[in-house]
Amino acid sequence: MLALSKNCRLGRTVNSLPSSLWRLLNILTKARVKISRGLTRLLLGPVSGSMPRNFIASLQDLSWGADYGGMVLEAHQEAAPTLQSFSFPPEFPPAFRRHHADTGRMFYRLRDVMVSPVSGLIWTDAGFIVGESLGSLNKTLTFGNCLHEPLLPHDRLCQPARPLLVCPQAPYYHWLLEVLPRVLWLARNHPAVSILLPDSAPAYVTQALQLSLGEAEFARRMVLARGPVAAQEVLLLSMPSASGFPPASDLAAVRSAFLRRVPQEQPTSPSATRKIYISRRFVPGRRLTAEGHLESLARNMGFEIVHPERLTFREQVHLFADAGTLAGLHGAGFSNMVFAQHPCTILELFVPGSFNDCYARMAVMLNFDYSYAMLTDALVGQPALLEQEVRRLLSFVPRERRGEASLESQ
Repeated sequence: MLALSKNCRLGRTVNSLPSSLWRLLNILTKARVKISRGLTRLLLGPVSGSMPRNFIASLQDLSWGADYGGMVLEAHQEAAPTLQSFSFPPEFPPAFRRHHADTGRMFYRLRDVMVSPVSGLIWTDAGFIVGESLGSLNKTLTFGNCLHEPLLPHDRLCQPARPLLVCPQAPYYHWLLEVLPRVLWLARNHPAVSILLPDSAPAYVTQALQLSLGEAEFARRMVLARGPVAAQEVLLLSMPSASGFPPASDLAAVRSAFLRRVPQEQPTSPSATRKIYISRRFVPGRRLTAEGHLESLARNMGFEIVHPERLTFREQVHLFADAGTLAGLHGAGFSNMVFAQHPCTILELFVPGSFNDCYARMAVMLNFDYSYAMLTDALVGQPALLEQEVRRLLSFVPRERRGEASLESQ
């Protein structure tokens, strides 16, 4: 039986305040919420200021009911929901997620909407935000960094008889494995579509599109904009509600889009593939002050040191397609494992407070060997122990070589 305090007895009112004062407090707190909502709407406008009430989680629902002025011209399912499974070794902790329910993918043809070339956010004049253009309410309100965009002035896009798809910028991992597969699918299945890009897009965005589409085709389709535009017709392939879980079909689409366009030299044997240490020495965030020491240690163990951010997109495809081992601190450079053509080993170091299992899951999906090391504050503060742990990880023996060794000992 639960113990009740002396101020809380069955059959008695829990709060000790008089009922009249309690009613007054209830009225005042509700008023505070209404005032806060009013100020938010005043400051952020009718679109962002009404979040999350005007957030449309699924346009699929609108196709069966009120369509907010006929915004949805077409809606159908492009990919069915699936359950992804990741076969990590049993000794890996629960933080390495073993399952993920993918919600599938919807195709929409929309009319008379506003689109942002920077974030990909889509909204209407009536003040409704299309949640599937960004993925989730959480992303829209937090790290999507887009609530200000409906407040910006917009231009009307002149696109006679040509639908539009938006290719927003994003950090390298999310753009390569979440945005790009959707752009490639829409461009392939709708040859007349124009591609809206931010004029400040990172170099890897334009370089990848030029490489996948061809320079002439890219030039024909590209539309640059600095800020939001009003579009007559927009094609949308819904973004994932949870980031970091690209399906196997998207990994295959990215591989085929580029590997066939970048000629590779076939190694004579698995041992002839490259051992690459992905350095974060020149990248802000998630790096160690001892990164230079780690580079020297990796170099002495036969690794070549690579700074992906200093390479063109084509150079990254060419380099990582020939990789046999990838090692380094957790970061976007591991996204390039998608180009590896040979059995590959992924060795990932996590600095304190930086754990994310996205690359571990990706390695499992690609059937690559994977191992990791968690660098604690105690390890980072003691160079000798840090070197010992990093050396242990970089000496990891893949499954095939372990099998060869056991055969040789018999």
